This record gives sequence, structure tokens and C-alpha cells, in this order.
Amino acid sequence: MKERWLDNKDLMDAFTFLDELREIGSTNMYGAKLVMVREMGWDKDKADKAITLWLEGAKDPE
Repeated sequence: MKERWLDNKDLMDAFTFLDELREIGSTNMYGAKLVMVREMGWDKDKADKAITLWLEGAKDPE
């Protein structure tokens, strides 16, 4: 079973991936979880947590 927790490398990889995905515009952020699962090999829970943290950071400019 794959680990569901996120270490710093996972977060950096996820945030970079999500930034690039947003810039490309190939999907909206609702579809990002499935793209992360497919492209990064993560389970849905891990991808969902990374997206949640990324979105929270997007709200807080600090």
C-alpha cells in the first residue's frame, strides 16, 4: 500500500505540477486530482491532500 502522507519533496513536486497544470490550462482544478493520480502515480487521497494545501496557499499570498 502506498503511503498517504506528504513529505517536503512530495509537496514541492505537487505544487510545481499544479502550477504548471494551471498555466497550461488543460484541465481545471477539479480534474487535477485524476491527472495527478495518472501522471504521478499517487492515490486519490494523497493527491487530494496536496491539492487542498496548494489551494490554501493560493488564497494566502504570504
